Amino acid sequence: MGGAFAIKRQTKPCSEMSFFEWTPSRTRKLQIASCYAARSSPTNSKSVDGIRGIAMNSQNKSPKIDDCVINAIQNGKLTARNISFQKIRSLCNARIRMLSAAEDNQLKESLGRGRNILQTAPQLDKYAYTHGRMIPSQWSHVFGMLNWEPRQQTHVIDYGCGQGLSTSLFLDNYGKEYFNFIEKITLIEPSPIALERAKAIIGCYSDKIEIKTMNMDFDSFNREKAEGNTGGLTCHLFSNVLDFSGYDHLELLNNAISTPGTNLILAVSHDRKGSPYIRACKDKVESLKADEKFTVKENFIETFRCNDDKNDAIAFLAEVKVHDGLI
Repeated sequence: MGGAFAIKRQTKPCSEMSFFEWTPSRTRKLQIASCYAARSSPTNSKSVDGIRGIAMNSQNKSPKIDDCVINAIQNGKLTARNISFQKIRSLCNARIRMLSAAEDNQLKESLGRGRNILQTAPQLDKYAYTHGRMIPSQWSHVFGMLNWEPRQQTHVIDYGCGQGLSTSLFLDNYGKEYFNFIEKITLIEPSPIALERAKAIIGCYSDKIEIKTMNMDFDSFNREKAEGNTGGLTCHLFSNVLDFSGYDHLELLNNAISTPGTNLILAVSHDRKGSPYIRACKDKVESLKADEKFTVKENFIETFRCNDDKNDAIAFLAEVKVHDGLI
């Protein structure tokens, strides 16, 4: 029985190996939440002009971005031996603590509650500082639902990756022994500066993994650009992105799950207002059970409470074997 994960579920018997380990004691609801597509550019760009983290080069012609994380990688402070989500966040925290209260408030407002497309290195630092406890708590729950045994070539696609925090947590959780099985990581993000940091971070973890960057929004993404791991495993990460309006969620799902082989969907975010977009995505996956071109092994959602967070979170997980590739 192939498959890299084993399912252990008391509430639903399963004769095949699956990627999920179910926690039956938790309440299951059809909901979801998080942060992307409706992200717009900051409405008050002048408010962060003084703290953009931009320095001019010696010829005073083009701006040079002063990115504390990229700098740490380039000067050897962050290496493949010591990089982790927490070390990345600690660098960002140190930068934020150097700001005045007024500058810190300006940065916080410019994030748009995590929805804006970030334009400066200090905004990236502030995002990591502000959300750096919530995001690991969310993904820790998701990883706890999986029993990972790395023995299959994998392509990881991080949708709306930002500065690469969810992929960093993914790599931290599964460890260096899994790196040999990851043949490619694709990072999709509309913010150029966030994408640049994300690429540097993932490259620091391993120089053996192919990294593909796609500077675009979700509506610009299509099945030809997906380029999943044909015949192998394609792992789709959606961290706080599937709950916002502003793009076609079902078309994104169609394009994502378009590669023959096993497609694993791992999505997590805040649980907001009934999470209608996640509901629609789950329903779409459910409808594939009647299509012989697909084998849906798992498709469920689960609500839970993040550590030290007053808001409920929700995870949407699915495992779909694609035989044809056309949804």
